[in-house]
Amino acid sequence: MKKYFYVLLIISLPIGFFIGFLVNHQKSFFGDELILQGKTLENKPYVINLQLNRKKHLGVSYLHYYSAYLSLNNSVYTSSTNFYSSTSQVKAKGFIKEFENNKFTDLSAREKYTLKLNVEGKDVIITADDLNSDFIVRNTPEYTKYISIGKALVSLEDSTSPLSANTAVEKIYSNNYNKYVFPKGYESLKPETDYLAFWDKKNDFYLIDSTKISEANPDYPPHTWVLHKKNDGTIQKKFEANVVYNKEAGQWQLNLPELNLNNTVLQAFDISNTSTQSFIGRLEGKNSISDISPSINGFFIKYFN
Repeated sequence: MKKYFYVLLIISLPIGFFIGFLVNHQKSFFGDELILQGKTLENKPYVINLQLNRKKHLGVSYLHYYSAYLSLNNSVYTSSTNFYSSTSQVKAKGFIKEFENNKFTDLSAREKYTLKLNVEGKDVIITADDLNSDFIVRNTPEYTKYISIGKALVSLEDSTSPLSANTAVEKIYSNNYNKYVFPKGYESLKPETDYLAFWDKKNDFYLIDSTKISEANPDYPPHTWVLHKKNDGTIQKKFEANVVYNKEAGQWQLNLPELNLNNTVLQAFDISNTSTQSFIGRLEGKNSISDISPSINGFFIKYFN
């Protein structure tokens, strides 16, 4: 009897339901972003940023577009690739030689990554275990985003053994990227964004996303959010921040006393232009004038009008 009930229920649903379902399904989007920060055996900072995006194309296939950034020994190495695939699963293609992303078998939200890359001739091996989905940033079917903070092992071509690294992994799922991920009028928004991800000398993690919009758009309003995970696992969120960018100096000044960021200055290094209106790079900074050497290291993305 239940079988016939469900058949009748499906038949009775309005045709708009099915059309809406099909349209949304044809606009799905998936994104994985990994940020890794550590120091070489010579105690020099390095940063890796990896972006793995997949977007449904014409309702048939997925456009995969990947990019990698490596700051190592004051030099910048970048690679990118794009291709079409019948599935949204990340593929080992282009600069990605091996890729695995596995969930834990205990039905928890934990996951791990294993990757082997060749970024502009530089071999990189990454193993990130026990990522715990620390922050939920967006929580609708049209836009789900969560961020995990953890540790990783990184092998660079000049390292005799894996190096310990801090890592932040951001994942996005969307069943309709036209709603929030790439909303109507997105091209004309001209957002100015400061995206700062960094760790201090205690290995506390901070992520600041401060975005201003030149034209009003209800699907993409101006916003600021701050994520903070202490080394002991304590988590904090905020939705306001005093972030001032000095274009001439290539610096950001932060004032968030409640997060122990007092007149913190972050300097941009190893810059790589990703478009005519955006660039990325490595961050160094001091959280106190008493710091002799940089006590903050991380990664940034800067969008500007």
